Amino acid sequence: EVAYDDQIGVLDTIYLTHAGQFANIPDYDPERDPLPPYERQLEVMTETFRRNTGDPDMYPAVGLFTAEGKYNIQPTRVYGHIIAQFNLDPELPYGAWTLRRATELTQRELERSGGRLDGFYYDGLSSGLNYRVEHFRYSEAPPLWDPVAGKPVLNNFFDSCAFARAAAEQLHPVGQVTMMNGAFGSSCFIAPWLDLFGGEVGLRISRENMNYLRTIARNKPMLTLLKGNFEKNIRRDDIELFMKRTLAYGIFPGFFDWSPSGLGPGGRYWDHPEYYERDRDLHRKYQPLVQTLAAAGWEPLTHVRSSDPRVFVERYGPGEDGIVWLTLLNEYGEARATT
Repeated sequence: EVAYDDQIGVLDTIYLTHAGQFANIPDYDPERDPLPPYERQLEVMTETFRRNTGDPDMYPAVGLFTAEGKYNIQPTRVYGHIIAQFNLDPELPYGAWTLRRATELTQRELERSGGRLDGFYYDGLSSGLNYRVEHFRYSEAPPLWDPVAGKPVLNNFFDSCAFARAAAEQLHPVGQVTMMNGAFGSSCFIAPWLDLFGGEVGLRISRENMNYLRTIARNKPMLTLLKGNFEKNIRRDDIELFMKRTLAYGIFPGFFDWSPSGLGPGGRYWDHPEYYERDRDLHRKYQPLVQTLAAAGWEPLTHVRSSDPRVFVERYGPGEDGIVWLTLLNEYGEARATT
């Protein structure tokens, strides 16, 4: 409840997904039928965008083109029969619609509950290659050259970065934040426009990945969505080791569900008291420690080095209290002594 969360200092955001548009083709069984022709796929994708936005011309305006000049629609599984990337540039209709939608949803929630939403959480960003020449004039990034096709092409991710910048510039003046799921594996070019970094992860985030994340995010908060089978494969000891490793890099350990997201019935961690009650003392121990490090702020120069080269040091602070914190990460299975 947004109004209640406002009272206890918990942030709430709207959620929209931008990692491609999935669509299901009516009367099509992928286990039995051949994939319908391009024209049918285009019809279905156009209708999906119309249903979502109310605009029948939305997908025709923002869809990416292949080198052959067709809309780039690909077969997929799990969340739909087909998927299409799109151009999120805020000067094009879908990017502009999404920014308006963020404002509308925030206002609607305020009128419904009296609660104030705190920002915009988007699930990934559209990517892919875009040969659509009419989109070139909207892009802040120059086109690349495809030597095989013999044509210029846009890296669509940079137009998604332009959308992320527009979202940040819309929200920050009114005290709202931006957060992205999928940021852990994303490009450094998105980092300036995110206030919080989110990522779906397994039990082990590599040290190389955590180093990269801290480098591009520096002091910005980072949060995980741990995925896995919490019934059979992830036990209390696994949860504690996961929390210890995320603590070393000041990353808040968060929990999600089985893969694929949303389709594993009964798989969400927070739907099962037997999971979170088992781990309650771990949350009470490690979450405040991560919060302390996050508030102190990660620093790239540690000014200290472990005597054991296999034990890695990170530094946080000094914060307002003047305290410097050091974390030690032992990447190996056995206990090690270090100074």
